[in-house]
Amino acid sequence: MKRTALFLLIFLFSTPFHIFGQTKKTVYDAKFELSAEVKGKGFGFQTLGSDGTHTYSLSVKGVNFMMIPIGFKYIINKFDSKMNLVLSKKVPMKTPIYKLGMYRAPLDMKMIDNRLIQTVSTLDKKAGTRSIYLIEYDKDDLTQGNTLEVGSFPEQGKQKNSVVSLFDPKNNQEFALIVQSSSGPEKSKATLFVVNNELESTMKTEFEVEGDYEKTSFGNYIISENSIAFTCKTRGGKNESDKLDFYMIDRKTENVQQFEISLGDIGNSISDFECALDASGKLHISGFYSSGVKKSNDSGGVFTQIYDTESGEKISEDVHPFTFDFVTENMSERQKNKTEKKMNKGKDYDIYDYLVREVIPGKDGSSILVAERFRYYETTYTDSKGNRHTTPHYIHADLITVRTNKSGEIEWVQRFKKFHHATNPMAGQMLFHHVEDHFYVVYMEESKMKMAEISKSDGNGKSKEVFTKDQIGNYVPALGSRVQTSPTDYMTQLIRIKKAKILTISFEK
Repeated sequence: MKRTALFLLIFLFSTPFHIFGQTKKTVYDAKFELSAEVKGKGFGFQTLGSDGTHTYSLSVKGVNFMMIPIGFKYIINKFDSKMNLVLSKKVPMKTPIYKLGMYRAPLDMKMIDNRLIQTVSTLDKKAGTRSIYLIEYDKDDLTQGNTLEVGSFPEQGKQKNSVVSLFDPKNNQEFALIVQSSSGPEKSKATLFVVNNELESTMKTEFEVEGDYEKTSFGNYIISENSIAFTCKTRGGKNESDKLDFYMIDRKTENVQQFEISLGDIGNSISDFECALDASGKLHISGFYSSGVKKSNDSGGVFTQIYDTESGEKISEDVHPFTFDFVTENMSERQKNKTEKKMNKGKDYDIYDYLVREVIPGKDGSSILVAERFRYYETTYTDSKGNRHTTPHYIHADLITVRTNKSGEIEWVQRFKKFHHATNPMAGQMLFHHVEDHFYVVYMEESKMKMAEISKSDGNGKSKEVFTKDQIGNYVPALGSRVQTSPTDYMTQLIRIKKAKILTISFEK
């Protein structure tokens, strides 16, 4: 009996446990490698980027209780791929030019052309001005270095300012800052600053915004040789359509070309969209809408439009509504009956939003738009002591793949079925990789990591499991905050408090 127990003990200690050691696996054309647990080194909630040798991330320490920071610190981390050399430095929160007044949101820090750049906003209440700065961090020791004062704007009483950073993923040599200032009901003004990779302001242009200060949002930043372009979305009121304006600023003359993208006939709410300029300078916009009106078999769908940027004229439009059968495909009979009652009452019966996750351009001028069916809601409960607690719920459902030809016509819409329910905002993020005939998606489903292979020709897909729930443990994969270290290699983190695992993915092509 003793010899049997000894044998079992030796067997247990000699058998490799992938949960504690390094785990490797090959799925399709990709090699996955999940490191062992790393304690207190290099972890972070946001990966900033990689310079080819080191990876940089941002993390936090301390807590924020009732908007009061207790021991709260932002930490910049620098580490190599093997986690052998790790440098962590606290981000200075109180300096002559920077006094952090808002702890609820992460720092606005980006890695641009292998440079760590932080956007800083500080308010001088006595002078009644808000100043915007850019701070560069030295990559060797992670200390603050070069500083650029972007501008200073009056702020007192009802006069407010906000700043947003815009980046073009196709061009990391320049980025933009838009400072929007309130100027009255239904109107505001904005200033665009373009900053190059030497941390120099190369352009400053002021323009009027036809929209309430608190209802507008800028996005879809496009850099070209001759112009800077972006959109401004104004949120509509009850039973009113959202308003979307397109801005194009000539880099030489600074002339501002503005026109409205007509969305009113499509639907009352545009959940998400993507813009692109083709070789001839025409604007292509594709996205998802919610009808919000009494249509017996249309609760929203896909749309695509093409505009002449010189005249602002709409050249073409195509709309593909989602039918009742499409929306209720995965529902039980009971859910279908409840949804049908909503439809018959003229209510919006699709509970999901459609958020653009990837845009894949084709060589022939076509494109593939990949969106995720997403839903967010909260539940509350009261514990035995009478304290009320709120739990967020993030539902990451099917991928919707849409192919549009160069003429702006929707050729097909396909669905790739998946489902993941999480209470952590990072848990449903995805990683995309493109090859010639198809694209890969790495995602989470029921606490397992999977990878799908989806065809570009017809949208059909298949999937395989990468890591089990036991291999991942209680770690949260931050797939949306990964870095691309080469054309075929990616690195990301699986995070717990004071712990991390490093995941590397290498594709053969």
